[in-house]
Amino acid sequence: MRLIMWMSAAGEIMVVNSTRHPAGCWAEEVAVPYRLFKERGYQVEVVTAGGRQPVLDRRSLNPDVLHAMRPPGSRADDRARAASWREVLRGAGELRDPTPVESLDRRALIDCDGLFICGGLACLADRTEATLLGRLLPEAAALEIPVAAIGYGLAATLAARDAEGNYLFSGRRLTVLGREEERRLPLHPRLPIDLEDELTAHGAEVARGPIPWDAWVVEDRGLVTGQNPYSANLLAERFLARLAASRARQVM
Repeated sequence: MRLIMWMSAAGEIMVVNSTRHPAGCWAEEVAVPYRLFKERGYQVEVVTAGGRQPVLDRRSLNPDVLHAMRPPGSRADDRARAASWREVLRGAGELRDPTPVESLDRRALIDCDGLFICGGLACLADRTEATLLGRLLPEAAALEIPVAAIGYGLAATLAARDAEGNYLFSGRRLTVLGREEERRLPLHPRLPIDLEDELTAHGAEVARGPIPWDAWVVEDRGLVTGQNPYSANLLAERFLARLAASRARQVM
């Protein structure tokens, strides 16, 4: 069993006023799904643009930041959470030797069970990366390969087009970081795009959970999306269930 895990390799983003700001992938959105996938026996192939090593957003392992990015009233040892993710990522050899996404084609997807798109501010950095992934996603759709994405990872899907030139996920229900959640991000007013507006303009139907920073997952026709970092565990579990159902149909 094999999964492709796409990650941005960008280490900074250009924000409004043309200044650069450090960015990267978000630890929880990588480590939690990766650990579950490996525990369930999947081979995980990490892919990035150019095969460059992905960059981790250092803030995503800061306990104070983690405390602010979970549901109000929830209890958790944020220091222990960060330590566990750091250990997972340190042991993930795939992160140190990614496959170039541009080297993948339809043949490389034939024995792939699913494609997981990690999140983080890095996903807003470079549309070139999105273009490379956008070339691969229609091939995955043609092969009926389930796709999952979390948070800002959906920005990497914007370049994906169907045979008629429309956004590949137009008409689908999906979820993305909510505006109330984004307002807690210091960079929010200066981000290069408003992802919710972009997805809506591309024809997607954005659905958000009722409680900010709580786990929220939306499934629609082979696309499974998670709203925020706290959704990573629920998203991975739902995605694994989708993969199991897909394998069962193939056996029948």
